[in-house]
Amino acid sequence: MDGLARALGIPAASFAATVAAYNQSADEGHDQAFGRTPLGLGLKVAPFYALGPAKSWVVFTDGGLAVTARMEVLGQGGRVIPGLYAAGSAGQGGVLLQAHGLHLCWAFSSGRLAGRQASIG
Repeated sequence: MDGLARALGIPAASFAATVAAYNQSADEGHDQAFGRTPLGLGLKVAPFYALGPAKSWVVFTDGGLAVTARMEVLGQGGRVIPGLYAAGSAGQGGVLLQAHGLHLCWAFSSGRLAGRQASIG
């Protein structure tokens, strides 16, 4: 654990304490600090790996543009804007996709729908 803490540039003692607390929560089946369940089996068997550095980016709009079922963007008065299509987070039509991975499914499927519609007309 100390080597991983050094590689991450974080204090080894704090890292070890955090992992120990997490392992205790996993053993008890409940996270006292955050109320999370399930927790898995804990972090007990080396080797350990870290991904990162992680960066947070805001890459979505809150609900996106209003669109028709054919992904046509709606303007004032709910009228279709000719030749303008939206997909992905820009074309959610008011739908909020709050679970991880749903945005990818929506991006692929809405992109295909918008591309098909744009190609025919």
